[in-house]
Formats: sequence, structure tokens, C-alpha cells
Amino acid sequence: MARRENHESIHRERPYVIAKAAMSLDGRIATAGGESRWITGTEARLQGHELRRRADAIVVGAGTVIADDPALTARTSGEVSHPLRVVLDSTARSSPAAAAFSREGKGALLATTAAAPEPRLARFKAQGVETLVLPADARGRLRLDELLLALHARGVGTALVEGGGETLGAFHDADLIDEIWLFLAPILIGGGRAAFVGEGARTLAGAQRFAFDPPKILGADLLFRGLRRERD
Repeated sequence: MARRENHESIHRERPYVIAKAAMSLDGRIATAGGESRWITGTEARLQGHELRRRADAIVVGAGTVIADDPALTARTSGEVSHPLRVVLDSTARSSPAAAAFSREGKGALLATTAAAPEPRLARFKAQGVETLVLPADARGRLRLDELLLALHARGVGTALVEGGGETLGAFHDADLIDEIWLFLAPILIGGGRAAFVGEGARTLAGAQRFAFDPPKILGADLLFRGLRRERD
């Protein structure tokens, strides 16, 4: 997989994007009340950490940081590594004290827009957190194509997008997902929070398609790994 990732990054002049979600049978990553730990079991989580270890950067949205305060570290074989953590926060509403903004390893990056008030940005700068102000789209969200260009310029070859649903949905709507890892738990949540939120495909013919490896059994869970297929 690494060979394809590097080829895609060089060819497109942007990082190779892997989308990852741990979800229920009905595609939910959390209950309506926001509970998400833990939908999948230990073996699936270990595989997720291995995926983190191989990525140059981990991308999450502000909602995930505020709700779960994830450290976004990779814990494998008793070792802890710290890829670049990238938090998408168009108004800098998250806290600079969040675990994701630790400066260990490759550090952290707040990706925001001009809509972020300067006093909020000053809090991050005071904590030594690097900020990256990017153009916004028509909905006020930072432009993901500009984000990927900036990450590519920093030497990021592979970006792992972990969530939440709005962030995963935004990458889907922008047609920027090259590979997908879906960890499927044998539970039904109903309602709850969807893995991919956004406009979605308007027609089945226009839906993005992936070529999947045979499912991998991880304890009680299943892993589906798919590579993006070009439309016929």
C-alpha cells in the first residue's frame, strides 16, 4: 500500500487520503447522546493504531476534539508515536489545551479560516500551537483542497482522516478519498450519528465506488478496506 500512496501523492501533488471509521452495522459512529467509546473491540482498535503509525498526519474535526478529546497517538507494540495532528476548526472554537494539540512528536496544526477571532488564535499561539489560516468555502468551512496542498508542501504523503461524521462527509463530498477503512461492529444503534454527513451522492450512478479486499475478521468485528475505483 505504501507504494501506491507515494505514487498518488506525487502524481496529484497532494497527500494520499485514507478515510477511517469505526461504526455499527447501520453506519453510526456514536449514539444520539454522543457515546462512541467503544463501538469496536480491542483487536479493531489495535489495527486502527497501526494505521495511524503508518500515516504522516491524522486529520479530525473540531467537533471530535471537543466531544472526545482524543490524543491521536499511535500505540503499537508497547510504543507510542505521535504523527502530525491536524484539527479542522474554521472558527478556532476548540481548546488549545486539548490532547490533540500536544507538541510531542510531529506536533499539531490548527487549520482554520479568517473567521476565527484573533483573540482565539492568540490562545493557540501562546501555547505554541501552529496555526494555518486557509480560504473558506461558500458555507464558511475551510477548503479541503487548500488544506491538502498545504500538507503536501510540508512533506505529508499520507493523511488519515478519522472523523467525525461531518469531516468524513466533507472529504467525501469534495471527492478527496483515495482509500477507505471501515471497522464494522456487530451492533445496531439506530438514530445516532452517521459516519458520513453531508450532501452525499445525488444519484446511485454518481456514488463513489471502491474495490474491497476480502473482509478481515478482528475479534467480533469486521474490517473492510477498499481502494477508490475510477468511474467507468
